[in-house]
Amino acid sequence: MAFSFDTKELKGSLLFIFKGKLTNEGDSLTLNDKIDREITAGQHNIIFDLSELKQCNSSGLNIMVRTLTKARTANGDLILCSLNEGLNTLFTITKINEIFSIYPNLAEAEKHFK
Repeated sequence: MAFSFDTKELKGSLLFIFKGKLTNEGDSLTLNDKIDREITAGQHNIIFDLSELKQCNSSGLNIMVRTLTKARTANGDLILCSLNEGLNTLFTITKINEIFSIYPNLAEAEKHFK
């Protein structure tokens, strides 16, 4: 399953819903462009909903870390939510879970920006 994403404006943040496999830089070109446009336009608070992300590797983690850096540089934040068991294990092994705010579901993630 190829990578795709949907976006949705929420009160106080922009939601990205990831779908499929995020396993190479080529998968993320459109995503990076969208993120850059939104941050430039003033949308600094971002939520990545990972509930439909089936697989992720170091390329996917790199995208998340770069987005976190961009958002925080613009005085915003990146929140992750709805990690499946595989992603949770990956984040724990790589200790990347220590730099992100991670919530169990979207409802909890939205509270972060209220």
